[in-house]
Amino acid sequence: MKVFNGYLLIMKRKMGLVLLYFGIFVGITFMIQSSTPKTDSKSFLKSSVKITVIDQDGNELAKGLTDYLGKNNELVTFDDDKDVLRDALYYRKTSFIIYIPADFENKCLNGNEEIGITSVPGSYTESLISYQVDSFLNQVQTFKSCGYNTSDAITKTIALQEIHPDVSIQDGSNSEIPGYTYAFRYMPYLFLATLCCAIGMLLVIFRKENVKERIACAPVSSARRTLEMIMALGIISLCLWAVSLVITLLECKGTILSDPNLIYYIANSFFLLLTCLSIAVITGTLVKEASIITNVATTVSLGLSFLCGSFVPLGMMGAGVKKVVQVLPVYWFENSNDLLGNYQVLTSSMKNTIYLGFIIQAVFAFACICIAMFINKLQDEKSG
Repeated sequence: MKVFNGYLLIMKRKMGLVLLYFGIFVGITFMIQSSTPKTDSKSFLKSSVKITVIDQDGNELAKGLTDYLGKNNELVTFDDDKDVLRDALYYRKTSFIIYIPADFENKCLNGNEEIGITSVPGSYTESLISYQVDSFLNQVQTFKSCGYNTSDAITKTIALQEIHPDVSIQDGSNSEIPGYTYAFRYMPYLFLATLCCAIGMLLVIFRKENVKERIACAPVSSARRTLEMIMALGIISLCLWAVSLVITLLECKGTILSDPNLIYYIANSFFLLLTCLSIAVITGTLVKEASIITNVATTVSLGLSFLCGSFVPLGMMGAGVKKVVQVLPVYWFENSNDLLGNYQVLTSSMKNTIYLGFIIQAVFAFACICIAMFINKLQDEKSG
C-alpha cells in the first residue's frame, strides 16, 4: 500500500488549502441562511394604498363607496382644488384620486358612466383600485336586483369584506426555500475547488519523472499502482462528500432529515461528486506544473459555479444562457436542486427531470475519466 499511503501523505500536507475552501463554503451558506427571511405560509397581506376620494355627490351610495374603499386602503383627505391635488400626487402624499360625480347612482350604478381615477404615473396598483370600485358597484347592484333597497345593499356589500375564508394551497410547493437547499447549491464550488486543487496536485506530483521512476522501481505491478491510486482518490472524495453532508446537517439543525426528498438531495450530491472528481482528474492530467494548479482550480470552480447557477440562480439567467450551459453537468445538479427546494411533492415529470440530471452527470464523469486515461496513455508513450 505504498502508493496509497503516498497519496494520503501528500494530501495531509495540503490539508490547509482544503480547510480554506471548507471555511469559504461554511461562511457563504451560513450568511445566506441567516439572511433568508422567515415567512409564514398561512399569512396573506392585502395591498393597501393611499387614496383620496373627491365626493361631488354626497349621497348614501357615494359615502358607502368611500367607506368600502377605506376598509382596505388609507384614506387621505385634501380640498377639491386641482393645484392641491396635483401637488399631493407629485409629492406622493396620495397615490390615487377618485372623483365621485354628482348624481352618482343614476350615472354610474344605473348608467354606463365610469368613475374618474387619477393615479401616480407608472403605478402598478391602479387595476387594484379599479377592481375594488367595480366590485362595490356590482355587488350593490346585485343586492338591489334581489329586492334590497340602496341602504341595505350598501350595508351587506361592506359586510362581505369582513368575511375571511380559510384557504390553504396544497400544490406541493414550498412557501420558502429551505436553508439546506442553499448549502447544496454551493456544493459545486466546494467540490470543484477542493478536488481540482487537491487531486490535481496529487496527479501532477505523481506524474513527475523522478517520482514515476522511483515508483516503477518498486516491486508493485502497474495494475496494483492503479488500484491504490483509485482507492486513494475515492477515499479522499468520499471523505469530502461525507464532511460536506455533516456540515449541511449541522447548519440546518437536522431539519433536512424530515424532508421527503432527502434521498434525492443525497443522490444528487453524490453524482455531483463523481462529476467534480472526473473534472479534477482531467485537470490534473492536463496541467504540468504544480505551481499553477491552484489558479486553474480557482478558475474552473468559479467559472462553472457562476455559469451553472451556484452563485447566480438559474431563474435570473436568460433563456439563451440556459441553452448554452445545459451541456454542463453542474447545470443539471443545480436544476435538480432547485426542484427539490421548491417542491416537497414531486410529480412524475419532476422525478424524470431529476433522473435525467443523474444520468447526464454520470455520463459526463465517465467520459472525462476515459479522456483522462487516453491523454495519460499518450503522455506515457511520448515520454517512453
